[in-house]
Parts: sequence; structure tokens; C-alpha cells
Amino acid sequence: MPPREQVLLLIQQDNLDEAIRLLNQIIKNTPNDLNAMTLLGTLYYKQDQLNEAITVWEKVMKADPSNQLVRENLEKARREAGAHAGFSHEMTRHFTIKFDGAENRHLYQTVLGILENAYGEIGRTLHYFPSREVIVYLYTDRQFFDVTRAPAWSGGIFDGKIRIPAKGFEDKLDALKRILTHEYVHSVVYQITQQGLHGKKGGTSVQVPVWLNEGIAQYLEISRTGDEVNRLIKERIKRGVFIKLSALHGSFMGLDTIQAAIAYEESLSAVSFLIDEYGMWRFKMLLEDLATKGTIDAAISSTLSISYDQFQSRWEDSLRER
Repeated sequence: MPPREQVLLLIQQDNLDEAIRLLNQIIKNTPNDLNAMTLLGTLYYKQDQLNEAITVWEKVMKADPSNQLVRENLEKARREAGAHAGFSHEMTRHFTIKFDGAENRHLYQTVLGILENAYGEIGRTLHYFPSREVIVYLYTDRQFFDVTRAPAWSGGIFDGKIRIPAKGFEDKLDALKRILTHEYVHSVVYQITQQGLHGKKGGTSVQVPVWLNEGIAQYLEISRTGDEVNRLIKERIKRGVFIKLSALHGSFMGLDTIQAAIAYEESLSAVSFLIDEYGMWRFKMLLEDLATKGTIDAAISSTLSISYDQFQSRWEDSLRER
């Protein structure tokens, strides 16, 4: 098997250490292989080896200054490296948590406990227990927004790692549990669908529609019921305010507070309808089909035996009937 195919296979098998070793060998033999160098930086970053990722990506940028994706990744890695200087870390079997010891030394144990409970509860619900370690960062508010550039309404993000602005949660443990559970569900979806590097379909990354991802995260965090949200959506439909699912595939991060609220509510409603009609086990199958088929259209057709448009229509009809 050619070395590049071996690398992709190792990534699919979650053997990132060996994939890194092989990529370094490829680059040693072909020093100008920018694709291999870019992927090596991605693997270093995924392993939270920020300095190594920065070094490799800097070489890529020197050779190809027009590479916008690498430029953005490099800038983010540099921001993280600066913010993480002096961070402490603790580990369990499934999580590594990294935090500013001066700010969050009393909170990290609570966070680890919540996440380990979520590992069991979400695992039993989805019949999936991730084998890959999840990295969690606890930030001050300033650190969080400096690193992530998230909108002001964001309570946390998952971008391959869970990132939470944790300050102030000492007396708000219910809110902390909700946010951590929500972001942990994203990490489970990430692993089931093999996002972030290369999925099974031709070595390309799988893109999970954001409405599906945010919908299941809300559904399993159990902060709002589907019926409550559907009442709000039904009222908006009467005013002609409704967003098609096809318009909710991309990131919500550029939305303002009102737009984000609508997008999140419709995401929860659509996923609640899907699970009510077809069951959680079929929802899990849908995620697995996304990993192999690569598009939501093909995955819905395979799992639900209807088209994406038909699913949209049935969901809309269910809202009008309520």
C-alpha cells in the first residue's frame, strides 16, 4: 500500500501517532510536499501539540503564502499557544481537561465529574462510547473569546476540542452541566461521523449539517422540550418567519442573537420530529450513514427511505398540525 494511503488508513483507525511518524518520513523523502505538511500540522493540532503544528504550518505558509485555510489555522494555533501558557491539566480515562490553575482550580474536578457522567448517559442513549480522548479547555471569558472568536451569545464551542468560558459557574452547576453535555454531544457526533480529518468516503471530510448537530445536542442536554419550541415556531410560521433546513447547513457563528435563537429552535424541532417518528436507533444510523455516504441527502434516503425534501415537508406538516 502506498505511504499516503497508509496514512489515511491510520487516521481512520485513530492511530494518529503512527500517522504522524509516517508523514514525517514522507516529508523527509519529499521536503516540498505541502499537502503532507498541511496534514501533519492538522494531526499535531488534533493531538494538542500546538508548537509542532505551528512550526509545520509556518513552513507551509512560507512556501505558499496564498493558502488561506492554513493561514487561519496557524493564527488560531498561535492564539491558543499564547492563551494556554501556564495552564495545568488533569486526566481521566476519557477526558483531558486543561485550565488556568489560578482561575479554575476549584472547578475542574466538577467539570470532569459532569463529563464522565455524560460519557455514560449519552453512551447508553446513542449506544456509542467514544474510544478517542476528548480534550477540554476551561477559560476565563476573555481567554475564550480571544481564542475562539465566538459570538457574544456563545456559551461554549466544540471545534474538535470542548472550549468553555468557565468563570462564574461555581454557583450555576445546572447551567454548567447543560453546556458541558451539549458540547460533549458534539464531540460524540464528531467521532461517529469521523469529522475533522478524513472520513471513509474517498478520503474527504464529512460535513454534518449544523441543524442536525445542534439539534441532537439540544435534544440530549434536555434544557427545552420540543413542544415548547414548536409553539414558538408555529407562531413565527404564521408571520412568515421560517428557515428551510437546507439553509441551516453552515455555521451559526455569524448569526446575531435573534437569528441564532431561531436557528437553534428549528434545529431542535427537526431533530425531535426525526427521533419521535423514526426512533433514536435510526437517528444513530443516520449519523453512521453520513460517515459513509458523505451527504445528508444520501444518508436520509438510505436511513429513512424518503428524500431530504420529503423529510423537510413532513416536518413542516407536523408543525402546522400542532
